[in-house]
Amino acid sequence: DSDQSAVERVYGEVARERPGYLDRGPYVWNRVRQPRTGAARGVLATGENGVEGYAFLSQHGGATGSRVELRLTDLVAATPRAFQRLLDFLAAHRSLGERAVWYGGPWDGRLFAFPEQVKVEIEEYWMLRVIHVPGALLARGYPTLDLTVEFEVEDDLLQENSGCYPLE
Repeated sequence: DSDQSAVERVYGEVARERPGYLDRGPYVWNRVRQPRTGAARGVLATGENGVEGYAFLSQHGGATGSRVELRLTDLVAATPRAFQRLLDFLAAHRSLGERAVWYGGPWDGRLFAFPEQVKVEIEEYWMLRVIHVPGALLARGYPTLDLTVEFEVEDDLLQENSGCYPLE
């Protein structure tokens, strides 16, 4: 609990740079810490500047003869070192369990950092509908880059979204 403000700061830093991350309010943070299956425990990856990453997870199974499954409700790393430390933490549980379940998208480049083959499964799919493309593009944070990207949008439901959108 005493590290929650540092955890939220790290999430905010990462969310500004990565697609699909949402601005979180108290309800979402509560769901990260208290998923429907019970309380999740938090672990931190710290460095010279304090908290650099974290994971929230819960343990399932483990009854006589069954193996443990780790379910992550959140895994965020602001530095490559923090991400590697969190992966090492998960790997240290390999002898106890068959898998760690992490909900993310297949577009997440961090999947390539896993030293072993990763199986990506979509178990629960949800989508956010953009209703105003220019506003959505302007409101999103971006890394500092010198480039131009052009989006061509075809939207059969909201024709006003259809068009070409340059982003510099």
